[in-house]
Amino acid sequence: MNKSRYVVASVLSVFVALTVSTGEAQAPTPSDDATRAAARLLGEQGVEAYWAHDYTAAHTNLEKAYRLFATPTLALWSARARASLGQLVEAAERYREAARISDAVGDNAAQKQAQIDAAKELTELQPRIPALTIELDVPASQVTLSLNGVAISGELVGVGRPTNPGAHRVVVMIGDERRETQVELAERDHKVVQFKLSTLGPVASEPVATPSANAQPSAARAATHDSANTILVPVAVTVLALGGVGLATSGVTWLAANIKCSSGECETPSDKSSYNTLRMVSTVSFWGGAALAVGGVVTWLVAPKQSAEQAGLRWDIAPTGVTVRGVF
Repeated sequence: MNKSRYVVASVLSVFVALTVSTGEAQAPTPSDDATRAAARLLGEQGVEAYWAHDYTAAHTNLEKAYRLFATPTLALWSARARASLGQLVEAAERYREAARISDAVGDNAAQKQAQIDAAKELTELQPRIPALTIELDVPASQVTLSLNGVAISGELVGVGRPTNPGAHRVVVMIGDERRETQVELAERDHKVVQFKLSTLGPVASEPVATPSANAQPSAARAATHDSANTILVPVAVTVLALGGVGLATSGVTWLAANIKCSSGECETPSDKSSYNTLRMVSTVSFWGGAALAVGGVVTWLVAPKQSAEQAGLRWDIAPTGVTVRGVF
């Protein structure tokens, strides 16, 4: 019963708003009466559909009513229907419109209450809106961006863009190269998508600084880096392996010597000679293996490592929340 009363009150508020809001200096024409009647009917149907949880029908009817006759009450109910459909960005803008059109409808109490409700619900809605940030390692002027097939201004690169929850397709075009990725956003998410495009080669005619005579070209530096990495890493692995063999040999010969003569007590001169030989081999193998192992570790540490960031996801945890970064 209480819900029925609320539905009736909601419909009546739309009806009263549409009736009183026409109190302008000039009398309405018959065509205005027909438009207003159609808007009132659509608004009532939209509110009823909203309370029946048929948000698609509510959105359709309230959107039509609002476009026919914009009032704060219709803006409020239209925003509620959009929010229920997950269109949080559009709902927030419709809540703001409720305040912007308030001066055109006089001092009607229903309109003023709609303003108050819209402001309150906008404050509650805003933290729920996800944000998507696109980051590039090349100037935005060199690329073409789109989100779900809709072009995005380069001015929004690096900026958290309010985006509705759900799956989204981000596409970046640089010259003839195309990069794209799918991003899934939940309410309150803040995700960062990073595109690594500088390795695709020059695509713009912007001036390029000429290196000095003593400066080593980037390509040469990269080649030197890769060459050193190619040589030193296998050497380090080989030396480490030899060190391991030496240490293993030391352990085996030490064990054999102790089996031959327990605690150095040998039964025959022949056993004593074998014992001494095995102990000498064990000692030499140990120090040789240890030296090789240390050399291998040092070589591994000084070998240049790959600096290019690999594609994937990274989670950044901060006091303000969790940010997900994707690199593509």
